[in-house]
Amino acid sequence: MVALIYFFLIGMGVVLGAELNAALAETDGTALKGEVYTGPFQDELEVEEPEPGEDIDPDDPETAVLPTL
Repeated sequence: MVALIYFFLIGMGVVLGAELNAALAETDGTALKGEVYTGPFQDELEVEEPEPGEDIDPDDPETAVLPTL
């Protein structure tokens, strides 16, 4: 029973730490051309042109971004 409570508290601390880290993360309102952003304030998002060499080739399997389901 003591081990159960111990691991519950350790797990809760990990989850709270991750939530706190995400809540305090600084995000800017910019994205590169071609990036997909569907978060809050997406209508206020500023889109910047990528620097030379910063583009990705969709046909190159090493740099292509795979869609997530």
